[in-house]
Amino acid sequence: MQTAGVPEPIADISALAPTAIQPRTISKASGLPSRWYEKIKSPTTISHSQYKKLVEAIENDIRGISNDVIQKHNSTAKLRIVDPLLRDTLSDAFDQVTQLSQSLPSENLSGETLRKFIVSRIKSRPKFGITSSSNERAYRNEMTRLLREKALKPSKELTQETKILDQYGNPIKKTKKIPAQPINNKQLLEQYRKTNMELKNYFEPSKSKGINIGKRDALLDYNRAIGDLWEKRYPDSEFNRLFKETNKIYSELADLENVDHFFNEIFNEPKINYRTAKKFLDDPKIKDSFKKVLGDSGYTEMKSIFRDFIPTEQVMSLIKQGEKVGINDMAKYVKRWVVSPLWAKFTSFKNMSKIARNSLLSNQQFMITWKSALKDLKNKNFEKAIIGFQKLDKMADEVSTNQSYRKTNQE
Repeated sequence: MQTAGVPEPIADISALAPTAIQPRTISKASGLPSRWYEKIKSPTTISHSQYKKLVEAIENDIRGISNDVIQKHNSTAKLRIVDPLLRDTLSDAFDQVTQLSQSLPSENLSGETLRKFIVSRIKSRPKFGITSSSNERAYRNEMTRLLREKALKPSKELTQETKILDQYGNPIKKTKKIPAQPINNKQLLEQYRKTNMELKNYFEPSKSKGINIGKRDALLDYNRAIGDLWEKRYPDSEFNRLFKETNKIYSELADLENVDHFFNEIFNEPKINYRTAKKFLDDPKIKDSFKKVLGDSGYTEMKSIFRDFIPTEQVMSLIKQGEKVGINDMAKYVKRWVVSPLWAKFTSFKNMSKIARNSLLSNQQFMITWKSALKDLKNKNFEKAIIGFQKLDKMADEVSTNQSYRKTNQE
């Protein structure tokens, strides 16, 4: 542009046009495109609006290719696109599950029945080492507490002496059987959902991580035991089919929302939050969340994306934001003041008299401010340049106002 007669500061601005941040055709191993900014080797300042466009372009790259991987490996993610109101659809399905639970036969179903499935879950839990960890102790304590609940106590026999004596004069003993507390499938379903709500909000800040994990695992196994009971007693029922289907979608939807939240934390600020992004590779909890959604193969693909994305932190740290006003505002000041201060007579100061313009141009402070603003523009310090141009506007307005006042008084 300089060869066309455009001053150097304007040419510098044009180099930052939106087309400069369009992706190249070259792609990395993960499929992410290589961009112009990755070639920057030294501190570089660009305008606020261009920095924003750059961050948006990077976000679109990451979200776009990540969504492709998620939809490829997660059926609920596809379902969420087809049905944006999936949560409402699930709510209707949950109501149907409730109705079906009431139609299931509950004969011979008691707290003792559920107790046997809970004990089976406890026995199948893997054990490591020779002493218990805080996790294992918390799990065992929570399960013991649950099994002591009145509703889960087994049936038992009580032997009592009567007032009737036998032939030897001894009291005759009578055995009384105390049955286990009867329950029905609707109550089991209510308990399952109640435990799910407890799991959703479960965390004791005053307890160690191991204790919290142990108690959480106990609650999970409690619900799994309820699921085992239904699978054993009603394997081919419509209730069992719909229960498993809706529960799977609900769990996967919650996992997907956790992944959404993770990406929102990365791109929820004017700058990219690389500290959060690094948790994908370092935090076991984040790793588990993604593995639940993607499986092992999908997680490997996602890991490739983050390994290509995270190294861009170094080059992004070299790019600084300049002015915080729009490029159109800068263009307005460039048109008015960059080529020559006399350019003003062709724009908003066209009514200023020759005497007033000469007075303005002979003002030492005006010329110092003008040269300083041009210097800031040339050095890409756009914010300071804007302030300088605004001062020039104010000075010109004052001269124009004083000129009109004198003209009015002379008349």
